[in-house]
Amino acid sequence: MNSSRGMSRRKFLKLTGITTTLMVLDSPLRNFEVVYAFGQHPQEKAPYIVTKKVPQVCARACECDCHYDVVVGIDQITGLERALTIEGRPEDPVARGKYCIKALGFVDGMYNPDRLLVALKRTNPQKGEGVDPGWVVVKSEDAVNEIIEKMKQYRPDQILFASPGDPYSNRLCRSLGATRSDQRTECFGTHYYLNSLMVTNPPNKYYSSTYTVTHSLWGFDYSETKYMLWFGFDSFSKTSKAGILNHIAEGKRKGTKIVFFNPVKTPLADGMADEYYPIKPGTDLAVALAMIKVIVDEKLYQTDFLKDYTDAGALIDIDTNMHVSDEQGVWLAWDAVAKKASPINQCANIALDGGPYTFEHNGKTITAKPVLQLLQENVVKYTPEWAAQISEVPAEDIARIAREFAQAAPTVCIPNLKRDAAGPNYANSWRLMHAINILHALTGTF
Repeated sequence: MNSSRGMSRRKFLKLTGITTTLMVLDSPLRNFEVVYAFGQHPQEKAPYIVTKKVPQVCARACECDCHYDVVVGIDQITGLERALTIEGRPEDPVARGKYCIKALGFVDGMYNPDRLLVALKRTNPQKGEGVDPGWVVVKSEDAVNEIIEKMKQYRPDQILFASPGDPYSNRLCRSLGATRSDQRTECFGTHYYLNSLMVTNPPNKYYSSTYTVTHSLWGFDYSETKYMLWFGFDSFSKTSKAGILNHIAEGKRKGTKIVFFNPVKTPLADGMADEYYPIKPGTDLAVALAMIKVIVDEKLYQTDFLKDYTDAGALIDIDTNMHVSDEQGVWLAWDAVAKKASPINQCANIALDGGPYTFEHNGKTITAKPVLQLLQENVVKYTPEWAAQISEVPAEDIARIAREFAQAAPTVCIPNLKRDAAGPNYANSWRLMHAINILHALTGTF
C-alpha cells in the first residue's frame, strides 16, 4: 500500500488502460482471432469459407431473448465444418441486431478444450483440500437412472428443488409433487419465468415476479420514457443486455432525462446521466420514501390510474389492518358523494384520502381509512430534509426530482434488477423495491 501512495490518478488510469489492452490483445475469445470472412475481406484470404447461417434465440439466462444467426463455415485446410461466430438480426424488434458480451462467448465456449462433454460420478466420498474426488466417466443414461432411484427413496414432501425456474425443471418438480425454493421462490405463487414480451411460460394465473414489475429490467418502454431514475448502481452498464440497452439509448436520443443515485460514478454515468448524486451507500430507501411523501402530499399522483388499477381507494379496517370486503370478497371503498361504503368496482366516487370513515358492515361497526390515506400517514416523517441528512442528497434536489418525475408521468420508470433494485445483498434492498413499486403505482407507469 505504501508504495502506491505516490501514484497519481492519471498514472493509475494509464497503467490500468495498458493492462486492459494487453488482456484484449491476448483475448480468451480465441475463435475471433481467425475469422476474416465477413465485411469486405476476400474469401481467398480467410481460413474458413462461410457455408450457412443458422437462426437462433439467445437463452443465456436473460429475458431479452435476443435473436441472432450462428455463422457456420468450413476449414479450408481440414475440411471440417464448425461454428465461427454470431451475427445479430436487425429485424428482431427487441435486440435490433445487437447482442451482449455473454453471446460473444458462445462459440468459444462450444469449442473450449475444458468443456465438459461427459457425465462424471464421484467415487471418493471423502472431501477436503487436496483430496482426490475420484471422478469417473459414466453413461448419461446410467447417471439419470441412478439419480431417479435415489429420489424414489424419499417422499415428495422430503424433496426440495433448487432450480432457476426454467419450464423444464418446473414441470419435473410439479410432476413429482415436490417443493421448489431458490432465489426465484414460488412461495408467493409465481413461477418466475419470463421472456422479453412478458409472456408467462408455463401458464400461470399469477403474473410475473413476486412484488416487482418484472424480475428484471425488461418491462418498460424505454424508447419512449421521458424520465428515468437509477437507484443504487449504474444499471446501464451493469445489465449489459443488448435487448435493453439499445432501447435505453434510443430513449436518451429522444430526450429521456436520466438521474443517477449511485455511490460510484462510472464512465457511463458521465455519458448517460443528466444528473448524478453520489448517494451514501444503503440510503436509497430514504430518498424513495421522501419522493413518495412529496408526490402524495402535493397530490401529484395519477388519480385515475390509482382508482382503476390499484387498491389505493380500498378501505382498511383500523382494528384489523385488513381490507374490508363484501360477501363476494370484493374490497369496499368510500363513496365521497353517497357517503357510504360500496364495492370498489362499483363505486363511482372513490375517496382516495380522508377518514376515518365509520359505517355498519355485516352487523359490525367498522372504522376504516383508504390505503392512500394510510400511506400518507406512514410517510409523514419522511421529509426531503430527513432523507438529505441520511443520504447526503440535497433536500431541494429530492423534492424537485420527485415533482419532475410525477409531472412526466406516466412515461417514467425506475428500472430494477432481479427482485429488488440492487440485489439482495444491498442494505434495505427489499424495502427499496417496495418503495419503488409504490412510486410506479403513484405515477401510473406499470
